[in-house]
Amino acid sequence: YLSEKGLADNSQALLYLSVPALGVDATDGVTSVNPEGLTAATGVHAQAFADRLASLGLKCNVVTPDEYKPAMFEKLIWISTYMLVGTVKECGSVGEAGSEHKDLVEKVIKELLAATAAKEGIEFAEG
Repeated sequence: YLSEKGLADNSQALLYLSVPALGVDATDGVTSVNPEGLTAATGVHAQAFADRLASLGLKCNVVTPDEYKPAMFEKLIWISTYMLVGTVKECGSVGEAGSEHKDLVEKVIKELLAATAAKEGIEFAEG
């Protein structure tokens, strides 16, 4: 789609931010599994974007377009899975969808990863 619109080389970012409550500082996608954070940017303005986030104490990985594409699909798959399972199972939160319906979440994620890998020719990292 982006290629068709002449936007294949534009700067892009995947934001992993959370604001757990009103008045609380935002946190980024730093986890014990991903201590480098999950937020990523690519393109000519990626470093400037990362620098702006860093000035707020947030992490951002500047990546190549080839590194960005799997990360983009991983985020889309994550959001799609949790919103689908959460809606179908009438969950009150993402956490509830993950804890109460873990097997279904894992099944949907595996199916979407396999379909995306086959269609897009992408290898996803384990985990």
